[in-house]
Amino acid sequence: GERVPDKGLMDMADLNRLDVVALVHERDIPYIRSSMMAKIAIPGNDKTFYSAQVHHIGRSSQKLLFPHCPYCPENRRISIVLQPSIEQSNSS
Repeated sequence: GERVPDKGLMDMADLNRLDVVALVHERDIPYIRSSMMAKIAIPGNDKTFYSAQVHHIGRSSQKLLFPHCPYCPENRRISIVLQPSIEQSNSS
């Protein structure tokens, strides 16, 4: 067999950080800023929220890129980084 280098075979993903791409409607973009904190909920589980931070806001929507396309959404992509902590809602 071959000797494995001291560096290892591969790099594993950092599971303490999760990057998510979300679609946000153009009319809501003025209320979002890079580095702002957010709470993310998973549909169907209204009692658990994940702490997150906005990392990047896309420059333009598909509607702006293709103004005559009737099927292009007016959404922009934003990059969100989920933090490792989970918050439980106090509502019952």
